[in-house]
Amino acid sequence: MRQINAKSIMNVQKQEISDEQRMQDGRQEVQDVHTENVMERVTENYASTRLQRWRIFPNVLDFIFMLIWFSLSQLFAVMICGAFGLTLYDPSQLTGMEEPEILLSVQQYTAKSVGIIYSASMLLAIGGILVYRRLRGCRTRAARFSIAGFKPALILGGFIWMLAAEVVIEPLLLLMPDVPDTIGRGSFAIITTVMIAPLMEEFLCRGIVLESLRAKYGVIMAWIASSLFFALIHGHVTAGVNALVIGSIIGYIYLRSNSLFGAVILHAMNNMLAIATISLGMGDTTLSQLIPDNYYRITYLVAVAICTAGAVILAINLRKLRRKELEKAKNHAVQMQ
Repeated sequence: MRQINAKSIMNVQKQEISDEQRMQDGRQEVQDVHTENVMERVTENYASTRLQRWRIFPNVLDFIFMLIWFSLSQLFAVMICGAFGLTLYDPSQLTGMEEPEILLSVQQYTAKSVGIIYSASMLLAIGGILVYRRLRGCRTRAARFSIAGFKPALILGGFIWMLAAEVVIEPLLLLMPDVPDTIGRGSFAIITTVMIAPLMEEFLCRGIVLESLRAKYGVIMAWIASSLFFALIHGHVTAGVNALVIGSIIGYIYLRSNSLFGAVILHAMNNMLAIATISLGMGDTTLSQLIPDNYYRITYLVAVAICTAGAVILAINLRKLRRKELEKAKNHAVQMQ
């Protein structure tokens, strides 16, 4: 009798263990299904978020469109101004002219034509990109203008950095094709290169493009992409490489000062130096030709040291600006909750 009771108890215990195991298996299956559903929802939300973020202006296609529109604006400006009788001389045609008065007259006419066509093309480019930006739903500021951002010491430091960068990249530029001299001579050339170009190009590149990218991708990506945009719109490989370096420095000064005034002044100073050397007939003269080899080596080493120090300072400050942006975004998200 005792053996039968013991067997019955063991059977009951086994049955209880089996039932408990089945319940655990059932709960595990439910948990697995729930986990799988959660993972599917997370994956769908992530994909949806990435798609929504891709649609926000500006993406890669928007960047390409702005470059294409800039090129088309130049073409439209040439066609419109050509309809009113404004033409551009081929720079190669000017080399054969021996009469100084005729050459000067042609160069002054070229400067006038270039100034008008350039201004028209930039107005078309900026206006079209602003309209496109608005249609794409971008409501961020187009540029930052602040009198408090006018910092002479920062501008002077940027100018010294630019001069050093010009010295460092000069050997590389000498290996590339020569940049055609198309700006002409005279007052129109000075007004175009020193006043109009810095204002319009900085408003486009450091204003519209950089600020649009900054709102979506952050300060570092905006600095890189806007510098690349500035290089590409110059339309010549040699001028583009030089513009990439100079634009990177100007872009940093803009971010550091949080104002377009410093960027415009720095751009104007660089262009003023360039047109001064061209006007003095030293446009094709290199620094190595102006000073002895020993002094050139010393100058080059000093320029490398200045550029290295500038690059380190740039990296440190860009990281600080990025951290500030992340903290500001985090605080904004907390306030929204």
